[in-house]
Amino acid sequence: MCGGVIVDQCGNNLCHSEEFKFVARMSLIIDDGTSVAMVTCSDKEVQILLLLSDDQWEALKLSVKQHGEVFLQQSFPDFGSTLEKFVYVLCESSVIKRTVNMCLTCKPVSCNGKEPYLHPCDLLNNMGLEDFTEKTIDTGIATIKTRCLPFIQLSCQKVTEMDYLKHTLSSFVDLRIGITRKNTSLLGSHALPITFILWEDRDSCWSRLLREAKMSLLINLFTVYSLLFVYTGVIVGCIRKSDNSNRVKIDNEEKTQIILENYRLSCSDNETKALACLNGGSCFVVYVEDRIVKCACSNKYIGKRCEMIDPEIIFRQSEIIIILLLIALLILMCLNKDSLKKHCNKVIRCDKN
Repeated sequence: MCGGVIVDQCGNNLCHSEEFKFVARMSLIIDDGTSVAMVTCSDKEVQILLLLSDDQWEALKLSVKQHGEVFLQQSFPDFGSTLEKFVYVLCESSVIKRTVNMCLTCKPVSCNGKEPYLHPCDLLNNMGLEDFTEKTIDTGIATIKTRCLPFIQLSCQKVTEMDYLKHTLSSFVDLRIGITRKNTSLLGSHALPITFILWEDRDSCWSRLLREAKMSLLINLFTVYSLLFVYTGVIVGCIRKSDNSNRVKIDNEEKTQIILENYRLSCSDNETKALACLNGGSCFVVYVEDRIVKCACSNKYIGKRCEMIDPEIIFRQSEIIIILLLIALLILMCLNKDSLKKHCNKVIRCDKN
């Protein structure tokens, strides 16, 4: 009405209110593969997109109130003040330029302000398949064919941050984009969902087969390595457990040894007790002159006092278990690959029909 920028408060005589309304709008161009759309975000959504807290948002509103207006175009930036440069640098920040989730609706338009609001979605509902141009999108993982809509105007209703964990774990099989509108007319309000389905070609199906096979391989390998880790831990624990025997137990076992066999190996009673061979080991003298004694261990044990089980015996038994696990893994991979191949061929036949 005034035809100029309002600074602090309106000075025109026709303005009867000292209050002012802060308006923030941001226009975005989005291309999801189905259409190029101009999305308009306002007020709270702008604050979320700029990652500003409530205090920072109020400070920015106060600065804009003192300045009057801040209008920036990314293609032709014109910095008339420090505030405009600050907003431009904020919008160009790599932190602000991120992936977000948006809830979009068709933006109602009115030509002269007197006629009822019209929805561009009404025109989309009456369009035939021949009115949509076909477009091929290469995502780097798969090739997708889809139909493109004409240039549409959308309004942002809600902005939420991207859940990267959920996005990463979910497989890129098909993409469904739903645009829900709420049409307000003389007949009342109703909601009509419009869903555009992107389908896969044969290459993308085989790409999905390869990805799922790799994921299945990782899961099976994780299971095998977990079993090997637990099995190896039990073995190491059993080996170390025999080394933690207390002295009282050693003395008690030493009293039950056959003294005649020890004397036959030329070990004295004191040398036998001092060496304290475990697990049925026998004391014998290596050098008679220097009286160097050692333990003669049975086939299953090794060590200075026969305190450890021979690792070769343990891992010889483990080889059989590892081979059986690998055979089971290969069988699971083959069964999984055959089932995925049948499913992929079934999807391709359905698409051809």
